[in-house]
This record gives sequence, C-alpha cells and structure tokens, in this order.
Amino acid sequence: MFCFFVQQAASWTNYFQVQTFIGRALISTIVWICACAAVATAVFFARRERFALTGKILFALSGVWALGIIVAAIVQEFRDESFAEQYQMWILIGFLTIVIGAFVLAALVDRRKVTGRAHTMEIVYAAICIAISFALSYVRMFKAPYGGSITLAQLAPLAIYAYMFGWKKGVLCGLVFGLLQSITDPWVVHPIQYLLDYPLAFALIGLSGVLRNTKLNRYPALAVAMGLLIGVCGRFACHLLSGAIYFGSYGAEYGFASPWVYSLTYNSLYVWPDGAIAIAASALALSSKAFRRRIELVVARYRGADAAAQRDASGSAQDAPSE
Repeated sequence: MFCFFVQQAASWTNYFQVQTFIGRALISTIVWICACAAVATAVFFARRERFALTGKILFALSGVWALGIIVAAIVQEFRDESFAEQYQMWILIGFLTIVIGAFVLAALVDRRKVTGRAHTMEIVYAAICIAISFALSYVRMFKAPYGGSITLAQLAPLAIYAYMFGWKKGVLCGLVFGLLQSITDPWVVHPIQYLLDYPLAFALIGLSGVLRNTKLNRYPALAVAMGLLIGVCGRFACHLLSGAIYFGSYGAEYGFASPWVYSLTYNSLYVWPDGAIAIAASALALSSKAFRRRIELVVARYRGADAAAQRDASGSAQDAPSE
C-alpha cells in the first residue's frame, strides 16, 4: 500500500515540471492562490471594511487568471516563434500582478476613489480612449520587421486623456494600453525587454498631460503637443535601450557595427513618424473650439464630482461620533 502511494505521488510530481507548460501553469496557479490568500488576510486585519470589496476584486481577477491560462494554452499551439516559451507564463504573472496591485491599492487608500462619481468618469473615459487607441493601432501605414509600426494616430486618444485628467492617470492609461499591445501583438525575447517595449514605453505617453496646469495651457493645442512630444521622447528612449541591448545583434545583418547606432536607426523609422502623426492629430483636435468646450465641460464635471466627494467625506468624518 505504501509503495502504491509513493508511485502515485511520483506520478503527480511529473505535472509540476517547470520545463512544461502544464507545470508552469500549475505552479503559477498555486502561487496566485497563495498571493490572493495573503492579500485577503492582510486586508482583513488592516482594513476590515474593505474586505468584501477586496474579495470581489480577487474573485474577478481569479476569473481573469483562469481565462489567461486558457488563452496561454491556445497560444502555446499557435504562437509566433519570437514569443519566447520560457517567459510566456511569467509575463502573464507580471501583468496580473500589476492589475491586482493597482486595484487593491485603490481599495486600501481611499474609499472615495473606488465608489465616487469622479472615479467612475476616470474609468469610463480611460476605457473609451484605450479602445479608440487600440482600434487605431491596427490602421498601419508601415510595420517594422522586428516589431513597431506607424499607425493612424494611435497615441492621440491617450494624450488627450492625460491632458484631461492629469499625467498620473494618463500614465496608468498608457500602461494598460501597453499591456494590451503586448498580448495582441507580442515580440518578446526577455522579461526586461518586455517591460521596456510595452508597459513602460506606452506608460510614458501619459506624460502628455504634464503641461496641463502650466502657463502654456493658455494654448491647449500647443500644451498637448509639447506634452505628447515629451511622452514620445520617453517612449523612444525605452525602445532605444531595448533595441541596443536585446536586438543589437541584428545590426550586423544590415552593416551596423554598433548596436546603439542600429537601434537608433531602426526605432527612428517608426517611433518619430508615429509620434508626429499623433502630435498633429492631437493639436488639430485641440484647435477646435467645439472640441475644447466639450473637454472643459467634462473636466469641470469631473472636478465638481471630486470636490463634492471630498465635502461628503469631510462631512461624514465630522458627523461621526467621537469615542
């Protein structure tokens, strides 16, 4: 009987081999369950009033995790050769870690940010802008052989969102867009290269809103254009670093002696034209008086809802009985 159980246990361990897809999926799922349990326990003891909300978020994200495993299994059979097998599940883990961290931090920091009308407006307009950018990213005028393309102003909606709601929320919006790009059109050879070319590169587009509250805001078209130029420079720096370190060896095929010169040339072929189209589209949109009035109306409602939520929160604190 003992030998039977030993044999069964040995057969079960075959499913947990890191070299196989099933092994990585099982191990990462166990880690995910432990992480969810740790987060739930921490919230229960630190902020018990947030426990129900955190439980719903973890339950929803667990569903996303299960869907991700299914998608990864499908991609396992039909993915492009450039998508390195050994990093497939770890990229998925990193993506979901960022998502769960953002939601849990929002739930722990301030309840107003989770339930307030201002937060709802942020999410709705972020979803709209990301969806438009995602659709525009498929209207390609040029596609580079090792990743990257010139699109029909895919960055313009992200820049306008950052201009409306601020650069911090714009960075988060760009981060989500970069993660979506990494799932639908991946070119990954290393985890650090993945972070540089997708989440970080597009997150920096959120810096488009950095000039919103400056004197330059008297000229909205110029403010969003200059802000987006800053974001495009940040994106280019990420691609330049990634290209020189992880794709520099391809330069020898085209006669480049230096990987930095190759990366500079390759990324300049699509980053600057793509950014120029987005800058022109954003400036053109902000040049319209009707469009500016609509944006200012949305921003005024957003700030009004935010101020009202703050008054409600302060009023609730004053009405609360003192111990």
